[in-house]
Amino acid sequence: MSENDLPKGITVEEEIDVSEGVIQPFTHGVISTWIGKRKTPAGHRIVRAGRVVGYLAESEKASILLGGAEAKARLFEIEAEGMCRFEADSYSMVGLGAIAEVVPEAFEHPADAQGLLARGDTVERLLSRDLSVVLAKLVENVTVRGAIAVDSGMLIDSAGELPTDGEQLAKEVGETIVGREKVAKGLGFSNSGHWTLHTGDGALLLAHTGEIAIAVWTEANANHTRLVHALRGGLTPVIAFLGPAMAGLLAGSFVVETIFGIPGLGRFYVEAAFNRDYPMILGSSIFFSFLIVSFNLISDLVAAALNPKLRD
Repeated sequence: MSENDLPKGITVEEEIDVSEGVIQPFTHGVISTWIGKRKTPAGHRIVRAGRVVGYLAESEKASILLGGAEAKARLFEIEAEGMCRFEADSYSMVGLGAIAEVVPEAFEHPADAQGLLARGDTVERLLSRDLSVVLAKLVENVTVRGAIAVDSGMLIDSAGELPTDGEQLAKEVGETIVGREKVAKGLGFSNSGHWTLHTGDGALLLAHTGEIAIAVWTEANANHTRLVHALRGGLTPVIAFLGPAMAGLLAGSFVVETIFGIPGLGRFYVEAAFNRDYPMILGSSIFFSFLIVSFNLISDLVAAALNPKLRD
């Protein structure tokens, strides 16, 4: 079932339980169902934030790839026959996003794919997948208790100690942003920015642009202005990563396009190498080089705008 083979992730050593409602021992990835001595899996469960949110399975004719609720029913039918084993691979958020972009129909509910599928501003979506760098930097501050990154009300990542469940906090932050935008619009303010809420024993800093937000729980006496500046500094390595990442988005992924047979520059480059099509190889190499240089220059300019120290 070559069309159902997914990229290899980090093997999960813990025992896997696929019972309904069970939280998996890894954050993002896939659980593959293997039958007997077959060399390819019969199907996959897609895991996000420890929960099974999607399914992929082969049809009875083994020539059609099923997704979503249809795949779930087929996978249960296959597993009911017995003689099956489960193996899990852990992915990063970016890796899970790559799967979502190739087979979005695998998700049982469209809301479970929010924050994974590229839509709107590409730079913002990339930032939402790499905000873990920023969160890790924030929690190094002694006044910070914990922080979460949110995209469209969905939890992207978390760090430190949170007052309650991260998924529930992300949902509440998303609802808060919607309410704030209504207030800001009524007062004539910008939809993006940061603001502070004080509680009895602490404070909450909420910084957002559009639907992407970072919520930070701090001590009551924390200087949120300094934290915001630290936030901007923490984005510098992420911006530096965006240069080659943006070039890769436009040029296409060699691995994904080759595995799934998707037409794109990456796949054409590989085929040209096998066919010894030297003009195509040279032209593609020049084009890729131009993209990398151009986007690296743009990322350097954006990093300099965020961090004045880099201008010297």
